[in-house]
Amino acid sequence: MTQRTFYSPKNITKTVAHQQTTHLGIGAHSDDLEFMAIHGISECYECPNHWFSGIICTDGRGSIRPKNQKNLTEEEWIALRSEEQIKASKIGDYSYVHLLGFQSQEIATAESFDNLVETLQEELIKTKPTYIYTHSPADRHKTHRIVSLAVIQAIRAVRQDLPLVSFWGCEVWGSLEWLSNDDQQILDHSKHLDLAHRLNQCFSSQILGGKNYAEAITGRRIANATLLKPRKKDEFKEVTYAIDLMPLIQNPEHSIQLFLQEKIDRFKETIIHALKKDIK
Repeated sequence: MTQRTFYSPKNITKTVAHQQTTHLGIGAHSDDLEFMAIHGISECYECPNHWFSGIICTDGRGSIRPKNQKNLTEEEWIALRSEEQIKASKIGDYSYVHLLGFQSQEIATAESFDNLVETLQEELIKTKPTYIYTHSPADRHKTHRIVSLAVIQAIRAVRQDLPLVSFWGCEVWGSLEWLSNDDQQILDHSKHLDLAHRLNQCFSSQILGGKNYAEAITGRRIANATLLKPRKKDEFKEVTYAIDLMPLIQNPEHSIQLFLQEKIDRFKETIIHALKKDIK
């Protein structure tokens, strides 16, 4: 049974929190929003007409624990991770964050996956976001991929009711630098670097468990910006990469597997073509 938590840092009604949302991030675990959707958070921060909101699909019960938290009960551990996510929503000044409380193992089953899709459909109808961020369907983490598939399926089901302009699949486990230049969506958040760094530090339960996510995520973002173009001065200080998932919504019959295969084939063709031209 899932335990759901809805929290608005602005202490407004759910209806208002939903209606004012323009940018929506949908992640698998507490911390995923801040690591993958910082572009949306940054776009809305201190902007009166834009509001970021987040949905966390699972309760994070299976993650690595620090030594001083190994004796916590499962419920206490889940509550701690929820508190960290709520803290991040306060720092980022979100419209709301909704922790759905599904279990990672459960959503890998057909029945629970369908329940997640239905829940996300309801959230999308209430929120009607213009911009959506979720995991890349090519992510190396199984739960991230499942959430990505659920989000795609949910959007496809209600797409006619959404004012959707952009839908991005973002990098977390596994960088998206392998995409060809034409397929790389470059999401810059350089105007709010301090905010990004403060958000990364919110999740001490994960960092102290032996995974220094805060520095790793920042390092990737800096590397993305610096190594983007070999013969040009850096345009950005930090960026994340994403896959444009809008084609999967505009063409709902298109296979996700075929969509990714096309990206892989384009990268292969780009490299082979470049090698042929290198020496004349």
